[in-house]
Amino acid sequence: MRVKIMLRMRSYRSGFVPVPDIFIKELEPVRALYDKTNMPLDNKELRKLLAERMQALDDALWIKESLLEAVSTRGRFAITDYLKLKAKSNVEP
Repeated sequence: MRVKIMLRMRSYRSGFVPVPDIFIKELEPVRALYDKTNMPLDNKELRKLLAERMQALDDALWIKESLLEAVSTRGRFAITDYLKLKAKSNVEP
């Protein structure tokens, strides 16, 4: 997968594929799997733990997807822009 991403980034430098789009597409299967995940549990403690972990995963996916979409609307990808937006998202409630 790492090689595939590196090749796509090279094609971006050539002007073919926007970098944020590469990463958004890589997150799509993770989001789809998250959306399909439903694990009914009998144990109350395990249900609570799973709900917390699933919420944390959902939050992380949402932040990454939102940041990549925000950066992609700028027409160029700069890691500094991504990191600034990420820092703001961690500070704001």
